[in-house]
Amino acid sequence: KGTAMTINELAKLAGVSISTVSKVMNNKDDSISQSTRERILRIAKEYHYTPPSVSASKKQRSLSLGVIFRSSRRMNLSLSGMIDAAQKRGYTLLVRDSSDDPDTEYKNISVLISYNVDGVLWEPINDDSLRFAEDLSSLDIPYILFNSGSPGAVNLNYKEMGYYAADVLIKQGHRDIACLLAEGSRTEAFAEGYK
Repeated sequence: KGTAMTINELAKLAGVSISTVSKVMNNKDDSISQSTRERILRIAKEYHYTPPSVSASKKQRSLSLGVIFRSSRRMNLSLSGMIDAAQKRGYTLLVRDSSDDPDTEYKNISVLISYNVDGVLWEPINDDSLRFAEDLSSLDIPYILFNSGSPGAVNLNYKEMGYYAADVLIKQGHRDIACLLAEGSRTEAFAEGYK
């Protein structure tokens, strides 16, 4: 891929020719069936397709950052901290949820590219997701991976946090300490540190 969605990719996904896509996108589609027109427009909206003449003019800073979560079930306090930090620095966050689906994840990246974000905070679904990083890199959009096993990713050490929380309570003289945990991918590490 390498860039935002191209007209070739849109045509391929819609199962039509490039000229058909061009006609629909330029409102010169009188000869095209309603179902074909609707399919092209639906895919264009899903992938947030931007015609080249529009995307070429987007060179200025947007003062917006994109955030892609693997799943909204894991957003919780992370999002609150991101919003606070972004607002203090004059940025707007555009938040997307991949719902643990690679196709949705790619659509999210396409959407953020079309909004000309200045950077992306990205929680990839898995290591295969990193193939989408080329789209961001080719447009010089910096990105930071988080909650990922990928090299260079920013990860919180939940085991260390569990240990620190218990240690603070012990140093304050508490001896009967309970740890209430909710289901989640980080629970085991936090509980291990607490123990």
